[in-house]
Amino acid sequence: MDKRLNVVLLIDNEPLYAPYVIKQLLSGLNDNLILKAVVFTEGNYRKISDKQNKQEINNLYGSFNSFMLNLFYSYKSAVLNNDAENNCFRVLEKAGIEYRVTNRINSDEIVDFIKSKEIDILFSLTHHILKSNILNAPKLVCINRHPGKLPKHAGLQPILYTMLEQKDSQQITITQTMHTMVEQIDAGKILIETDYSIPRNSSLFYGYTVVYKDTTRMFNTAVENYLSNQMYTHDMNQRKYYSFPNKEICKEFRKLYKIFTWKEYFNNMGLKDNIKQINRGGGK
Repeated sequence: MDKRLNVVLLIDNEPLYAPYVIKQLLSGLNDNLILKAVVFTEGNYRKISDKQNKQEINNLYGSFNSFMLNLFYSYKSAVLNNDAENNCFRVLEKAGIEYRVTNRINSDEIVDFIKSKEIDILFSLTHHILKSNILNAPKLVCINRHPGKLPKHAGLQPILYTMLEQKDSQQITITQTMHTMVEQIDAGKILIETDYSIPRNSSLFYGYTVVYKDTTRMFNTAVENYLSNQMYTHDMNQRKYYSFPNKEICKEFRKLYKIFTWKEYFNNMGLKDNIKQINRGGGK
């Protein structure tokens, strides 16, 4: 296809991975792709009260880790306010790219904004659930990034559940998948999947850092595969959907693995490191 395609990115408004991904997309998108706009999502994406959501996140990380992560994100946010090279909003403004910040991703206002960009492809890195009005906004396709293998790890916290399943292995294989989006969660056609081999002593944040660092390459390939109709439907009979881990599962995970290491904590959760342990599988 000779025509350049307009892309709108949906991404959670947080100070760790969002600045990294946006800078990578701006410098690394295929020549036929144009990042036209970014929508930052905020707020509680789960259908539970804010109090329950906070408690369940605390159960996942543990009280001390939760406290330290809150400090980390508060510090990162404060630093970014005065960092023109990495502040998402300033980076986009410098590049002449419009953006919106919302806690109502499916609102008419946001859908109209996206459509106004003559969008061809919607790329979702948000945890918020997209409804039909926004899924139908692009001319071609909505592509979702899922940090798990489909259909066996659909739903929430796939890296955590993958690590638990492989607790007896010296090397753990985590998977990142990009797929077309339909209204059923994590049920679209697979465009590309990549396996990564990480050491048994890896932290949860290390797993997420590994997949985030490969986001731009995978998105470029996912678009190429979509345009050449190289995609496949996974066996929904093998589908397993995971909910947010309960308190017992969270305790088990923290007995076996770290949420983060102190080296990662003081080094931007490893985003600045060269991660040598990546093994890219032969994604379809």
